[in-house]
Amino acid sequence: MFSKLRAALRSLTQPHREQRKARPPGRRLNGVEQLENRQLMAGVPEFSSLPEAEVTIYLDFDGHYEAEWGAIFDPDEGIWHDVTTPVFSTDANDEFSPQELQMIEKIWRCVAEDYAPFQVNVTTVEPAEFEFGSGLRVAIGGKDEDWYQGDAGGVAQLRSYSVPALVNTVYVFSEDFWQVNAPRMIADAASHEAGHAFGLSHQSLKVDGVEIAEYHPGDAFQAPLMGVSYNSARSLWWRQEWGGAVQDDMKNLNDPLAGSYGISFRTDDHGGTAATATPIDSIDAPLHGVITSNAWNEEQGDDVDAFTVHLPENALLKMWSISVNVDSYAANLDARLEVYKLGAKFPQLVGQSDPSNGLGATVQFEGGGEYLIKVMSHGGYGDLGQYAVQIGQTSILLRYEDWFTREPLIDIVCDPLLPVQILSFEVRQALEIDRPNIVRGGAVGIFKSPAKTTGLADQRDADSQLDAGDSLHDLALLEILKEFK
Repeated sequence: MFSKLRAALRSLTQPHREQRKARPPGRRLNGVEQLENRQLMAGVPEFSSLPEAEVTIYLDFDGHYEAEWGAIFDPDEGIWHDVTTPVFSTDANDEFSPQELQMIEKIWRCVAEDYAPFQVNVTTVEPAEFEFGSGLRVAIGGKDEDWYQGDAGGVAQLRSYSVPALVNTVYVFSEDFWQVNAPRMIADAASHEAGHAFGLSHQSLKVDGVEIAEYHPGDAFQAPLMGVSYNSARSLWWRQEWGGAVQDDMKNLNDPLAGSYGISFRTDDHGGTAATATPIDSIDAPLHGVITSNAWNEEQGDDVDAFTVHLPENALLKMWSISVNVDSYAANLDARLEVYKLGAKFPQLVGQSDPSNGLGATVQFEGGGEYLIKVMSHGGYGDLGQYAVQIGQTSILLRYEDWFTREPLIDIVCDPLLPVQILSFEVRQALEIDRPNIVRGGAVGIFKSPAKTTGLADQRDADSQLDAGDSLHDLALLEILKEFK
């Protein structure tokens, strides 16, 4: 009986290590600031992603000590004494340099994005307690050889967050990450080890139900956080099926029986219909939100965040631009955007955007009135996270290189106060325009001319470029010149 109990406890408390690539000799974070003119700043900056949450992941950068850490139920698995994590540093100096402070912020942004779908506060501010079901410490600093003596980027005890007898601390050996993208890699290790503390196992690579590798590598575009994600553009929570079984990271993080006691999906911050939409009172400042789920998260379903806004009529030669922006460094969210015109019996779709070459989305349109903005996930598993809605205006004129294939400017001379109508437009060939009331009459062909420079201010008739639209009056030339200065 006791042998069975011991085996069960061993499975609950086994250490998990983060895989990493071998380091080239002599190349580490140590010493990378030797030539920097240091402007030392004291203290870790205070960042918090969701202060009201009951569960806290504390990113500890200022050093930590544990008298004892390890598999206390099974000493054969390893117990370490006097475990000391030094202050996070790239230069063996306990003062934080500007570069180190920037790295801390990037690490925090990435981990906050990973846990954004959940009611979890990722913070650099030490909480008052780390009791069962309350807080998890991620000690970041030093090297694996400082005390662990194993080849690892980080280490954690499985379910240490929910087993009161285990020390509620996981470790990331930040000095073992020497690559240029060190902040993202350190953050991936932090989210990975925290995942183990919350009860997640590795996402291994399986083929036909057979494990090929303990750590699933993903591909160049995305990889599982609970695999090895250092070499992918995005690191995401993962779901895979094999042999009738399913390993679903996000479902397990929301399951107390899996070890994540107290964690739940984040409360929806914006309604998803015109009736429940959040009004945008000012278009001058971005409005923030979080997409917490999509169709993969069966209990929650698609999270759609809706906003309403009143837009005045466009300025001369301008069109409205509504964008969903994601974190340029840390984004997990692959956003989809839809914009509707309100006022008719049913909302009319103005435009939608879900680009394949980016994670953000933008819709452009002309005209004022009441509009409904809907933000949602692209729909892939793990395509969730934070965003900002931004509204602005952009020119309806396309720059020359966008529609004349980056060749010399075309010289178009407009007569004062007369409209110019585009009759035909053929890329690489000619722009045929019609000028009414011109003595010589008829259409005038304007062809590509050799490259030349002319001072716009010295021209009686203004040089310009015309978009393939309808009419353009010379009264608009000042606006055109502003666009193309």
